[in-house]
Amino acid sequence: METEEILKLLGFVVSLAGGLWGVMRYLLGRIEALDQAVGQKVVRIHERIESVQKEFVRKDELLPHLERIEKAQDRTNQRIDELFRQVMKYQTEHPNCKKALP
Repeated sequence: METEEILKLLGFVVSLAGGLWGVMRYLLGRIEALDQAVGQKVVRIHERIESVQKEFVRKDELLPHLERIEKAQDRTNQRIDELFRQVMKYQTEHPNCKKALP
């Protein structure tokens, strides 16, 4: 091989290596930028999760209140049923009552 061919080959290898190095730097820069963007999104998501945990009540914490409301509703239903029975009893005992239930 002549010196000129060796220099051409060496120039080709150097330019190829330089091109690969440039492409790798570009790709690594893009990956790093993407990583930072995703990292910021993850941080925002975690902040949102923490705020939801702080601001909102868990369902488990509401169960005693719901049970208390259900018991009060049951007592109210029992009272209404008893009142209805008494009205019906009064109506059967006093057939001349002018106000009748439908």
